Amino acid sequence: LFAAETGAWQRGDVEGATAAATATDEAALRREPRATRCAFEARADVALLVGDLGSAATWYEEASTLACADGDLLQATWDLGSAGLAMAYAGDAGGAADLIADVFSIAERCGSPSALAFAHFVAGDVFAVERPEQAERDFCTAIELAGAVHSRLIVGYAEVALAASQARRHDVAAALEHYRSAITEWQRTGAWNALWVTFRTLIGLLVSVGAYEDAAVLSGAAESARAGFPPFGSDAATLRDAKERMCSELGDAVLRQCADKGSVLREDEVVRFALDALNRAAQGN
Repeated sequence: LFAAETGAWQRGDVEGATAAATATDEAALRREPRATRCAFEARADVALLVGDLGSAATWYEEASTLACADGDLLQATWDLGSAGLAMAYAGDAGGAADLIADVFSIAERCGSPSALAFAHFVAGDVFAVERPEQAERDFCTAIELAGAVHSRLIVGYAEVALAASQARRHDVAAALEHYRSAITEWQRTGAWNALWVTFRTLIGLLVSVGAYEDAAVLSGAAESARAGFPPFGSDAATLRDAKERMCSELGDAVLRQCADKGSVLREDEVVRFALDALNRAAQGN
């Protein structure tokens, strides 16, 4: 049941994830701590999907405590790191920063390259705006460590975060390449939750290079009801700024027309459109 919930949230299926999380919770009643940990993480995943960041952070921390007690340090790293991310997305940068040392400590005790890679990703994402150069070093380290052991999910997370940071610093060529790699991999694995996050961060880059109509079409697709959980933290701020710039450059009528076009694209069409938009941006730079 927990695996079903995990698959649902990674596909961006809020209804399916919620149903599976409820079933996981019921199945875990009066069972051993490992089952309870699964239930706590499932609750946290769903809370994150619907934007209840405070509850997500609480449940992830509870799950991490149980994982540590059970000796599952890889899972404990993931859960505590996820708690830190939820705090950061909610605007509690101080609380998130306080967890970073513990995330690294657990990851190092674990000894897994995947655990340490995730710790570096979390550190980079928490400090992405405040310390962009250090954050990019953390993302690169996460990609290297996770790539060496084929932890593709962590590679993808770090690659998108790195691309978004590079876009904010106007390193367009590098950002375009990372976006192309991440979108192709997410599509291959069917990770639509991650794809929608990637599309949202790509909008800011398209705006920065003057590709306003492409950005507006992608914005319409990314704001449709199917697009998983809402944007958080620096991604949400970047998206707000991008929409203001699109409105200023295109005007309300054209912006609405482009967004409407994006809102009716099928999922495979959104992927093709995003990749084509990347190609157009690359040709213009």
